Amino acid sequence: MMQKKINRYLTILIVLSLIVFSTACGSSKSSTSLEDNANESINMTEESDPIQETPLETDNESDTPLESNTEPELLPELEAKITVTNLVSECLPEVDYCGFDIRLGGPPSDSSEVSVVILDIKQDDNTGVPVDGCSWANEAVGDTIATFNSGGIPDWDVGRGFGLTLSMTSNLSETKTCEYTFGATGADNYSSLESFSYTFTLKIATVSDITAPEPPINVECLPSGGSGEFLLQWESPQEPDDVFGIYAYVSENNGPYNRVLETLISDGAVNTGIDGGTKWGVVIYPLPGDTPLMLAVTTFDENYNESGWWPIDAYFGSGLDCFTGPPPTPNIGIISPAGGSMETSIQILPNGTDPSTAEDIASYAIQVDTGSGFEEIAISNLQVNTVTGGVDLILYPVDHAPTDYRITAIDYHGNSSGMATRSCPDPGVMECN
Repeated sequence: MMQKKINRYLTILIVLSLIVFSTACGSSKSSTSLEDNANESINMTEESDPIQETPLETDNESDTPLESNTEPELLPELEAKITVTNLVSECLPEVDYCGFDIRLGGPPSDSSEVSVVILDIKQDDNTGVPVDGCSWANEAVGDTIATFNSGGIPDWDVGRGFGLTLSMTSNLSETKTCEYTFGATGADNYSSLESFSYTFTLKIATVSDITAPEPPINVECLPSGGSGEFLLQWESPQEPDDVFGIYAYVSENNGPYNRVLETLISDGAVNTGIDGGTKWGVVIYPLPGDTPLMLAVTTFDENYNESGWWPIDAYFGSGLDCFTGPPPTPNIGIISPAGGSMETSIQILPNGTDPSTAEDIASYAIQVDTGSGFEEIAISNLQVNTVTGGVDLILYPVDHAPTDYRITAIDYHGNSSGMATRSCPDPGVMECN
Protein backbone atom coordinates (compact mmCIF):
# COMPACT_ATOMS: atom_id res chain seq x y z
CA MET A 1 0.00 0.00 0.00
CA MET A 2 2.80 2.33 0.89
CA GLN A 3 4.52 1.48 -2.39
CA LYS A 4 1.48 2.50 -4.40
CA LYS A 5 1.38 5.92 -2.71
CA ILE A 6 5.06 6.43 -3.41
CA ASN A 7 4.44 5.56 -7.09
CA ARG A 8 1.59 8.01 -7.24
CA TYR A 9 3.70 10.85 -5.86
CA LEU A 10 6.47 10.07 -8.27
CA THR A 11 4.05 10.20 -11.15
CA ILE A 12 2.73 13.61 -10.02
CA LEU A 13 6.27 14.92 -9.76
CA ILE A 14 7.06 13.73 -13.27
CA VAL A 15 3.94 15.36 -14.67
CA LEU A 16 4.68 18.67 -12.93
CA SER A 17 8.22 18.57 -14.30
CA LEU A 18 6.81 18.13 -17.81
CA ILE A 19 4.55 21.15 -17.24
CA VAL A 20 7.45 23.31 -16.23
CA PHE A 21 9.51 22.12 -19.19
CA SER A 22 6.63 22.73 -21.60
CA THR A 23 6.15 26.28 -20.25
CA ALA A 24 9.83 26.97 -20.63
CA CYS A 25 9.72 25.89 -24.26
CA GLY A 26 6.85 28.25 -25.09
CA SER A 27 4.10 25.63 -25.14
CA SER A 28 0.69 27.11 -25.89
CA LYS A 29 -1.12 24.70 -23.70
CA SER A 30 -2.70 26.06 -20.49
CA SER A 31 -1.83 24.75 -17.06
CA THR A 32 -5.43 23.75 -16.55
CA SER A 33 -5.26 21.42 -19.56
CA LEU A 34 -1.99 20.00 -18.35
CA GLU A 35 -3.43 19.37 -14.90
CA ASP A 36 -6.39 17.62 -16.49
CA ASN A 37 -4.00 15.51 -18.51
CA ALA A 38 -2.08 14.78 -15.36
CA ASN A 39 -5.23 13.67 -13.61
CA GLU A 40 -6.14 11.45 -16.59
CA SER A 41 -2.67 9.97 -16.53
CA ILE A 42 -2.99 9.30 -12.84
CA ASN A 43 -6.36 7.62 -13.33
CA MET A 44 -5.01 5.48 -16.15
CA THR A 45 -2.07 4.50 -14.01
CA GLU A 46 -4.29 3.45 -11.19
CA GLU A 47 -6.92 1.64 -13.24
CA SER A 48 -4.97 0.07 -16.13
CA ASP A 49 -2.79 -2.98 -16.04
CA PRO A 50 0.81 -2.65 -17.16
CA ILE A 51 1.12 -2.84 -21.02
CA GLN A 52 2.94 -5.94 -22.33
CA GLU A 53 5.11 -4.83 -25.24
CA THR A 54 6.21 -7.38 -27.80
CA PRO A 55 9.97 -7.28 -28.17
CA LEU A 56 11.35 -6.69 -31.69
CA GLU A 57 13.02 -9.56 -33.43
CA THR A 58 16.76 -9.00 -33.11
CA ASP A 59 19.93 -10.37 -34.46
CA ASN A 60 21.33 -12.76 -31.87
CA GLU A 61 24.82 -11.35 -32.17
CA SER A 62 24.18 -7.62 -32.27
CA ASP A 63 20.69 -7.51 -30.71
CA THR A 64 19.66 -5.03 -33.43
CA PRO A 65 16.22 -5.37 -35.09
CA LEU A 66 16.13 -7.20 -38.42
CA GLU A 67 14.83 -5.28 -41.47
CA SER A 68 13.00 -7.01 -44.39
CA ASN A 69 14.99 -7.01 -47.68
CA THR A 70 12.07 -8.46 -49.79
CA GLU A 71 11.06 -6.21 -52.72
CA PRO A 72 7.88 -6.70 -54.89
CA GLU A 73 8.49 -8.55 -58.18
CA LEU A 74 8.28 -6.42 -61.30
CA LEU A 75 5.67 -7.45 -63.92
CA PRO A 76 7.20 -8.78 -67.14
CA GLU A 77 7.36 -6.18 -69.86
CA LEU A 78 4.80 -6.74 -72.65
CA GLU A 79 6.68 -7.20 -75.87
CA ALA A 80 5.56 -6.76 -79.47
CA LYS A 81 5.14 -10.24 -80.84
CA ILE A 82 2.52 -12.25 -82.75
CA THR A 83 1.35 -15.44 -81.09
CA VAL A 84 -0.38 -18.23 -83.07
CA THR A 85 -2.38 -20.95 -81.31
CA ASN A 86 -4.86 -23.70 -82.18
CA LEU A 87 -3.26 -24.39 -85.56
CA VAL A 88 -5.22 -26.75 -87.82
CA SER A 89 -3.10 -27.36 -90.92
CA GLU A 90 -5.10 -30.13 -92.65
CA CYS A 91 -8.00 -28.84 -94.73
CA LEU A 92 -10.29 -31.75 -95.45
CA PRO A 93 -13.86 -31.84 -96.83
CA GLU A 94 -15.23 -33.30 -93.60
CA VAL A 95 -13.46 -30.67 -91.42
CA ASP A 96 -15.30 -27.39 -91.08
CA TYR A 97 -12.20 -25.33 -90.25
CA CYS A 98 -8.49 -25.09 -91.02
CA GLY A 99 -6.41 -22.13 -89.87
CA PHE A 100 -5.34 -20.70 -86.51
CA ASP A 101 -6.03 -18.19 -83.74
CA ILE A 102 -3.81 -15.11 -83.57
CA ARG A 103 -3.14 -12.50 -80.89
CA LEU A 104 -0.64 -9.73 -80.08
CA GLY A 105 1.82 -9.96 -77.21
CA GLY A 106 1.80 -6.26 -76.32
CA PRO A 107 0.27 -2.91 -77.20
CA PRO A 108 1.12 -1.36 -80.57
CA SER A 109 3.33 1.72 -80.42
CA ASP A 110 1.40 4.99 -80.22
CA SER A 111 -1.79 2.87 -79.99
CA SER A 112 -1.60 2.54 -83.78
CA GLU A 113 -3.53 0.02 -85.83
CA VAL A 114 -1.91 -3.34 -86.64
CA SER A 115 -2.95 -5.55 -89.55
CA VAL A 116 -1.71 -9.07 -90.26
CA VAL A 117 -1.66 -9.70 -94.00
CA ILE A 118 -0.76 -12.50 -96.42
CA LEU A 119 2.63 -11.66 -97.96
CA ASP A 120 3.13 -14.70 -100.17
CA ILE A 121 1.52 -18.01 -101.19
CA LYS A 122 3.36 -20.93 -102.77
CA GLN A 123 1.74 -24.14 -103.99
CA ASP A 124 3.66 -27.41 -104.27
CA ASP A 125 2.42 -29.51 -107.20
CA ASN A 126 5.05 -32.21 -106.67
CA THR A 127 6.96 -30.86 -109.66
CA GLY A 128 9.84 -29.52 -107.62
CA VAL A 129 9.04 -25.95 -108.64
CA PRO A 130 6.54 -24.13 -106.38
CA VAL A 131 3.99 -21.97 -108.14
CA ASP A 132 2.38 -18.78 -106.95
CA GLY A 133 -1.04 -18.94 -105.31
CA CYS A 134 -3.14 -21.79 -103.98
CA SER A 135 -5.71 -22.93 -106.54
CA TRP A 136 -8.07 -24.54 -104.03
CA ALA A 137 -8.33 -21.66 -101.54
CA ASN A 138 -9.95 -18.27 -102.00
CA GLU A 139 -7.42 -16.22 -99.98
CA ALA A 140 -4.84 -14.25 -102.00
CA VAL A 141 -1.64 -12.28 -101.46
CA GLY A 142 -2.44 -8.91 -99.88
CA ASP A 143 -5.53 -10.12 -98.03
CA THR A 144 -5.81 -8.99 -94.40
CA ILE A 145 -6.47 -11.85 -92.01
CA ALA A 146 -6.70 -9.83 -88.75
CA THR A 147 -6.78 -6.17 -87.66
CA PHE A 148 -6.17 -4.81 -84.14
CA ASN A 149 -6.90 -1.32 -82.74
CA SER A 150 -9.04 -0.61 -85.75
CA GLY A 151 -10.78 2.78 -85.73
CA GLY A 152 -8.97 3.82 -82.57
CA ILE A 153 -10.57 1.08 -80.45
CA PRO A 154 -7.86 -0.36 -78.15
CA ASP A 155 -8.58 -4.05 -78.64
CA TRP A 156 -5.04 -5.26 -79.33
CA ASP A 157 -5.36 -7.78 -76.47
CA VAL A 158 -8.36 -9.56 -78.04
CA GLY A 159 -7.53 -12.61 -80.15
CA ARG A 160 -8.67 -13.14 -83.72
CA GLY A 161 -9.38 -16.24 -85.78
CA PHE A 162 -8.21 -16.97 -89.32
CA GLY A 163 -9.53 -19.77 -91.48
CA LEU A 164 -8.96 -20.74 -95.10
CA THR A 165 -12.07 -20.84 -97.27
CA LEU A 166 -11.83 -23.64 -99.78
CA SER A 167 -13.05 -23.39 -103.34
CA MET A 168 -15.42 -26.24 -104.22
CA THR A 169 -15.45 -25.50 -107.95
CA SER A 170 -12.72 -28.02 -108.63
CA ASN A 171 -13.68 -31.59 -109.40
CA LEU A 172 -10.36 -33.04 -108.27
CA SER A 173 -9.67 -35.28 -105.31
CA GLU A 174 -5.86 -35.11 -105.07
CA THR A 175 -3.93 -33.35 -102.31
CA LYS A 176 -2.27 -29.94 -102.63
CA THR A 177 0.22 -28.34 -100.27
CA CYS A 178 0.24 -24.55 -99.92
CA GLU A 179 2.63 -22.42 -97.84
CA TYR A 180 1.29 -19.09 -96.59
CA THR A 181 3.64 -16.33 -95.40
CA PHE A 182 2.23 -13.65 -93.09
CA GLY A 183 3.51 -10.31 -91.83
CA ALA A 184 2.35 -7.26 -89.85
CA THR A 185 1.77 -3.73 -91.06
CA GLY A 186 0.91 -0.53 -89.18
CA ALA A 187 2.50 0.19 -85.80
CA ASP A 188 6.30 0.46 -85.94
CA ASN A 189 6.94 -2.11 -83.23
CA TYR A 190 4.97 -4.71 -85.19
CA SER A 191 5.75 -3.86 -88.80
CA SER A 192 9.44 -4.39 -87.96
CA LEU A 193 8.82 -8.02 -86.91
CA GLU A 194 9.95 -10.85 -89.14
CA SER A 195 7.34 -12.62 -91.25
CA PHE A 196 6.15 -16.12 -90.35
CA SER A 197 4.89 -19.03 -92.46
CA TYR A 198 2.59 -22.04 -92.14
CA THR A 199 1.95 -24.89 -94.56
CA PHE A 200 -1.58 -26.15 -95.16
CA THR A 201 -2.52 -29.44 -96.76
CA LEU A 202 -5.70 -29.15 -98.82
CA LYS A 203 -7.81 -32.01 -100.09
CA ILE A 204 -10.99 -31.32 -102.01
CA ALA A 205 -13.54 -34.07 -102.33
CA THR A 206 -14.87 -34.94 -105.72
CA VAL A 207 -18.03 -32.99 -106.34
CA SER A 208 -20.81 -35.52 -106.26
CA ASP A 209 -22.65 -36.11 -109.51
CA ILE A 210 -26.32 -35.96 -108.62
CA THR A 211 -27.65 -35.26 -112.10
CA ALA A 212 -29.56 -38.19 -113.50
CA PRO A 213 -29.53 -38.99 -117.21
CA GLU A 214 -32.55 -38.26 -119.36
CA PRO A 215 -35.38 -40.80 -119.05
CA PRO A 216 -36.37 -43.03 -121.94
CA ILE A 217 -38.96 -41.33 -124.15
CA ASN A 218 -41.65 -42.69 -126.46
CA VAL A 219 -41.44 -46.13 -124.90
CA GLU A 220 -43.30 -48.91 -126.65
CA CYS A 221 -44.23 -52.32 -125.32
CA LEU A 222 -44.08 -55.09 -127.91
CA PRO A 223 -44.47 -58.87 -127.77
CA SER A 224 -41.16 -60.68 -127.58
CA GLY A 225 -40.18 -64.08 -128.90
CA GLY A 226 -40.82 -66.06 -125.74
CA SER A 227 -43.70 -66.69 -123.41
CA GLY A 228 -44.06 -64.35 -120.45
CA GLU A 229 -41.71 -61.68 -121.79
CA PHE A 230 -42.08 -58.23 -123.33
CA LEU A 231 -39.81 -56.04 -125.42
CA LEU A 232 -39.59 -52.46 -124.15
CA GLN A 233 -38.41 -50.11 -126.87
CA TRP A 234 -37.71 -46.36 -126.81
CA GLU A 235 -35.96 -43.59 -128.70
CA SER A 236 -32.17 -43.60 -128.43
CA PRO A 237 -30.96 -40.96 -125.91
CA GLN A 238 -29.46 -37.70 -127.09
CA GLU A 239 -26.46 -38.29 -124.79
CA PRO A 240 -25.89 -42.07 -125.00
CA ASP A 241 -22.58 -41.86 -123.10
CA ASP A 242 -24.49 -40.61 -120.04
CA VAL A 243 -26.47 -43.85 -119.83
CA PHE A 244 -24.63 -46.53 -117.88
CA GLY A 245 -27.47 -49.00 -117.45
CA ILE A 246 -31.19 -49.75 -117.47
CA TYR A 247 -33.75 -50.61 -114.79
CA ALA A 248 -37.11 -52.19 -115.59
CA TYR A 249 -40.09 -52.44 -113.21
CA VAL A 250 -43.35 -54.39 -113.15
CA SER A 251 -46.53 -53.71 -111.19
CA GLU A 252 -49.26 -56.35 -110.86
CA ASN A 253 -52.91 -55.35 -110.47
CA ASN A 254 -51.98 -51.71 -109.92
CA GLY A 255 -49.75 -52.71 -107.00
CA PRO A 256 -46.25 -51.48 -106.15
CA TYR A 257 -43.53 -51.44 -108.77
CA ASN A 258 -40.94 -54.18 -108.34
CA ARG A 259 -37.60 -54.02 -110.11
CA VAL A 260 -37.23 -57.06 -112.37
CA LEU A 261 -34.19 -56.00 -114.37
CA GLU A 262 -30.91 -54.21 -113.76
CA THR A 263 -28.43 -54.37 -116.61
CA LEU A 264 -25.46 -52.36 -117.80
CA ILE A 265 -25.18 -51.16 -121.36
CA SER A 266 -21.81 -52.87 -121.52
CA ASP A 267 -23.42 -56.22 -120.68
CA GLY A 268 -25.05 -56.28 -124.11
CA ALA A 269 -28.58 -56.97 -122.89
CA VAL A 270 -29.73 -53.57 -124.17
CA ASN A 271 -30.06 -53.47 -127.95
CA THR A 272 -28.80 -50.06 -129.03
CA GLY A 273 -29.06 -50.73 -132.77
CA ILE A 274 -32.82 -50.99 -133.37
CA ASP A 275 -33.95 -49.20 -136.55
CA GLY A 276 -30.43 -48.20 -137.45
CA GLY A 277 -29.58 -47.05 -133.91
CA THR A 278 -32.54 -44.68 -133.63
CA LYS A 279 -34.11 -46.85 -130.95
CA TRP A 280 -32.96 -48.85 -127.96
CA GLY A 281 -34.74 -51.85 -126.47
CA VAL A 282 -34.52 -54.49 -123.78
CA VAL A 283 -36.44 -57.72 -123.13
CA ILE A 284 -37.90 -58.10 -119.64
CA TYR A 285 -38.91 -61.48 -118.21
CA PRO A 286 -40.35 -63.49 -116.59
CA LEU A 287 -43.72 -61.79 -116.44
CA PRO A 288 -46.79 -63.22 -114.69
CA GLY A 289 -49.74 -64.18 -116.86
CA ASP A 290 -53.46 -63.63 -116.52
CA THR A 291 -53.10 -60.44 -114.53
CA PRO A 292 -53.05 -56.76 -115.46
CA LEU A 293 -49.47 -55.50 -115.63
CA MET A 294 -47.93 -52.05 -115.54
CA LEU A 295 -44.39 -51.71 -116.84
CA ALA A 296 -41.80 -48.96 -116.54
CA VAL A 297 -38.20 -48.46 -117.64
CA THR A 298 -35.58 -46.00 -116.35
CA THR A 299 -31.93 -45.21 -117.06
CA PHE A 300 -29.02 -44.62 -114.67
CA ASP A 301 -25.51 -43.20 -114.97
CA GLU A 302 -22.18 -44.53 -113.70
CA ASN A 303 -22.92 -43.03 -110.25
CA TYR A 304 -26.27 -44.84 -110.29
CA ASN A 305 -28.28 -41.65 -110.42
CA GLU A 306 -31.62 -42.85 -111.76
CA SER A 307 -33.82 -41.02 -114.23
CA GLY A 308 -37.54 -40.52 -113.80
CA TRP A 309 -40.15 -42.98 -115.00
CA TRP A 310 -41.02 -42.94 -118.60
CA PRO A 311 -43.67 -41.22 -118.29
CA ILE A 312 -46.11 -42.34 -115.67
CA ASP A 313 -48.64 -43.53 -118.23
CA ALA A 314 -47.14 -46.99 -117.97
CA TYR A 315 -47.96 -50.22 -119.79
CA PHE A 316 -50.54 -52.87 -119.22
CA GLY A 317 -50.56 -56.48 -120.29
CA SER A 318 -51.95 -59.91 -119.66
CA GLY A 319 -48.62 -61.63 -119.98
CA LEU A 320 -49.51 -62.48 -123.60
CA ASP A 321 -49.56 -59.06 -125.21
CA CYS A 322 -48.79 -55.40 -124.57
CA PHE A 323 -51.22 -52.53 -124.26
CA THR A 324 -49.90 -49.07 -124.83
CA GLY A 325 -51.26 -45.58 -125.16
CA PRO A 326 -54.68 -44.43 -123.97
CA PRO A 327 -57.43 -46.95 -123.30
CA PRO A 328 -59.78 -47.87 -126.16
CA THR A 329 -63.02 -45.98 -126.78
CA PRO A 330 -65.76 -47.57 -124.67
CA ASN A 331 -67.93 -50.10 -126.50
CA ILE A 332 -71.45 -49.19 -125.29
CA GLY A 333 -73.94 -52.06 -125.05
CA ILE A 334 -77.51 -51.81 -123.76
CA ILE A 335 -78.70 -48.77 -121.80
CA SER A 336 -81.76 -49.57 -119.69
CA PRO A 337 -83.49 -48.78 -116.40
CA ALA A 338 -81.77 -50.26 -113.36
CA GLY A 339 -83.44 -51.74 -110.30
CA GLY A 340 -84.32 -48.51 -108.49
CA SER A 341 -86.23 -45.39 -109.36
CA MET A 342 -84.22 -42.85 -111.35
CA GLU A 343 -81.43 -45.39 -111.85
CA THR A 344 -79.95 -46.25 -115.24
CA SER A 345 -77.67 -49.15 -116.23
CA ILE A 346 -75.09 -48.81 -119.03
CA GLN A 347 -73.29 -51.88 -120.39
CA ILE A 348 -69.65 -51.48 -121.47
CA LEU A 349 -68.67 -54.44 -123.64
CA PRO A 350 -65.22 -55.74 -124.60
CA ASN A 351 -63.58 -54.02 -127.52
CA GLY A 352 -63.35 -56.34 -130.51
CA THR A 353 -60.51 -58.82 -130.14
CA ASP A 354 -58.99 -57.13 -127.10
CA PRO A 355 -58.14 -60.16 -124.92
CA SER A 356 -58.12 -58.23 -121.67
CA THR A 357 -61.41 -56.39 -121.38
CA ALA A 358 -60.86 -52.94 -119.94
CA GLU A 359 -58.03 -54.16 -117.73
CA ASP A 360 -56.18 -50.85 -118.13
CA ILE A 361 -59.23 -48.71 -117.33
CA ALA A 362 -59.47 -47.10 -113.93
CA SER A 363 -62.76 -45.21 -114.35
CA TYR A 364 -65.28 -43.72 -116.77
CA ALA A 365 -66.44 -40.17 -117.26
CA ILE A 366 -70.11 -39.86 -118.25
CA GLN A 367 -72.03 -36.82 -119.46
CA VAL A 368 -75.79 -36.80 -119.98
CA ASP A 369 -78.14 -34.38 -121.72
CA THR A 370 -81.79 -34.57 -120.72
CA GLY A 371 -82.76 -31.46 -122.65
CA SER A 372 -80.78 -28.65 -121.02
CA GLY A 373 -77.25 -29.46 -122.23
CA PHE A 374 -74.60 -31.98 -121.26
CA GLU A 375 -73.47 -32.22 -117.67
CA GLU A 376 -71.29 -34.76 -115.92
CA ILE A 377 -72.96 -37.29 -113.66
CA ALA A 378 -71.33 -39.55 -111.10
CA ILE A 379 -71.30 -43.32 -111.33
CA SER A 380 -73.01 -44.67 -108.24
CA ASN A 381 -71.87 -48.27 -108.82
CA LEU A 382 -69.65 -50.28 -111.17
CA GLN A 383 -70.27 -54.01 -111.50
CA VAL A 384 -68.32 -56.63 -113.42
CA ASN A 385 -70.64 -58.48 -115.81
CA THR A 386 -69.43 -62.06 -115.99
CA VAL A 387 -71.88 -62.85 -118.79
CA THR A 388 -70.77 -60.12 -121.20
CA GLY A 389 -67.16 -59.98 -120.01
CA GLY A 390 -67.48 -56.25 -119.52
CA VAL A 391 -68.80 -53.93 -116.82
CA ASP A 392 -72.17 -52.38 -115.98
CA LEU A 393 -72.27 -48.73 -114.91
CA ILE A 394 -75.12 -47.64 -112.60
CA LEU A 395 -76.11 -43.95 -112.75
CA TYR A 396 -78.29 -42.04 -110.29
CA PRO A 397 -80.37 -39.92 -110.51
CA VAL A 398 -81.23 -40.11 -114.20
CA ASP A 399 -83.89 -41.81 -116.30
CA HIS A 400 -82.47 -43.88 -119.11
CA ALA A 401 -84.57 -41.97 -121.67
CA PRO A 402 -85.03 -39.51 -123.19
CA THR A 403 -81.30 -38.88 -122.68
CA ASP A 404 -78.17 -38.46 -124.78
CA TYR A 405 -74.92 -39.98 -123.43
CA ARG A 406 -71.18 -39.30 -123.80
CA ILE A 407 -68.80 -41.84 -122.27
CA THR A 408 -64.99 -41.70 -121.96
CA ALA A 409 -62.66 -44.31 -120.44
CA ILE A 410 -59.72 -43.15 -118.24
CA ASP A 411 -56.69 -45.31 -117.41
CA TYR A 412 -54.79 -45.42 -114.13
CA HIS A 413 -52.59 -42.50 -115.13
CA GLY A 414 -55.23 -40.11 -116.35
CA ASN A 415 -55.12 -40.88 -120.08
CA SER A 416 -58.54 -40.51 -121.68
CA SER A 417 -59.92 -42.63 -124.48
CA GLY A 418 -61.95 -41.43 -127.39
CA MET A 419 -65.56 -40.47 -126.65
CA ALA A 420 -68.42 -42.94 -127.26
CA THR A 421 -71.94 -41.55 -127.74
CA ARG A 422 -75.46 -42.97 -127.54
CA SER A 423 -78.89 -41.37 -127.88
CA CYS A 424 -81.95 -42.86 -126.16
CA PRO A 425 -84.93 -40.65 -127.15
CA ASP A 426 -87.83 -42.99 -126.36
CA PRO A 427 -88.60 -43.68 -122.70
CA GLY A 428 -90.99 -46.42 -123.81
CA VAL A 429 -88.11 -48.52 -125.11
CA MET A 430 -86.66 -50.29 -122.11
CA GLU A 431 -83.44 -51.37 -123.84
CA CYS A 432 -81.71 -48.63 -125.79
CA ASN A 433 -79.07 -50.12 -128.03
